[in-house]
This record gives sequence, C-alpha cells and structure tokens, in this order.
Amino acid sequence: FLSHRGALLGLEEAAGVGRLDLVQTFFQQDGRLKATQAQLEAGFGWACEYGRVSVVEFLLDKGVDLRVQPYGQTALHWAVIGGQSDIIPMLLARGAPLEEKNVHGGTVLGQALWSALHGDSRIDYEPILESLLHAGAQIKPGVLAWLAQEKGRSASVKRRLADALRRHGATS
Repeated sequence: FLSHRGALLGLEEAAGVGRLDLVQTFFQQDGRLKATQAQLEAGFGWACEYGRVSVVEFLLDKGVDLRVQPYGQTALHWAVIGGQSDIIPMLLARGAPLEEKNVHGGTVLGQALWSALHGDSRIDYEPILESLLHAGAQIKPGVLAWLAQEKGRSASVKRRLADALRRHGATS
C-alpha cells in the first residue's frame, strides 16, 4: 500500500513487494552490493515467502547464501511457510539445504508439516510436502505419532499428510 503511494523502499522492502527494478538499484555495475548483507538476506527471505519469482531469480544469480537465516528461517523455510510452489523447486535446484534447522529446531519438512496444521488454511501443503520428500528430505522417526496427537487441521488433512509420509517410508 505505502510503496504504491511513494514510500521509499530499502532493499529488504523492495524485495518483499517484488520490485525488481528497485532491487537492481542496490547493486553496483560490478555487482557489488550497495546495501548491507543483512538487508539482502532479509529481502531474499521475504521474496521467497511472498513468491516474488523474478526477485528470487535475480538474487540467486547474485549468489545469495541459501544457508543464511533471516529472522531464524532459511529461504526454503520461508518459501514453505508461504506455500510458494514456484519458488521451492527453484531453491532446491540451486542447492537449498533440506536438513538445515530453523530457529525452532525444525527442518523444512518439519516446517511444512507444522504449517499444514497451523499455517494459512488456504494453502495446500500436501504438494509441498511431496516435493520436499521427492527431493530427499529426511523423515524423522516418530513423525506419524507426532502428527496424530498434534492439534490443528481436520482429521482428513492429517490423514492425507500421514499417507504422503507413509508413501515415502514413514513407519512411526
């Protein structure tokens, strides 16, 4: 809202709202960054969470570190939280770590499961879960028991998630 009314945007904000034209101005001709590394990393996280494909591609091409954790989550964690099915494969193709733990001690698969139960109910997390499992995300022992006792979405949502986990080898 504010950006459309002329508010000045830093790198973090420009990336989050998808203003690639502004994001590009934070890099010198030789590719050096004009903003802080922290602003770059936070902006990359927001772009991943909010599905700003062109900004994510640009920053990946600039060599942003996929292991950094702005606000305690990697870019892949943020893309999972936001349900960004266009961003997740892009990050995985660039080597985003599947087993990196966030500030809460959860991997991206754990984040997908938690988000499926407690996150935005408009997002279907099952395809995200499947893509992470196909990419090699490790299933922790006891995940099915955790899922069964966890409060959150309906029994049918939990059943679909459990079925997906079982298809990929979960037994407990």
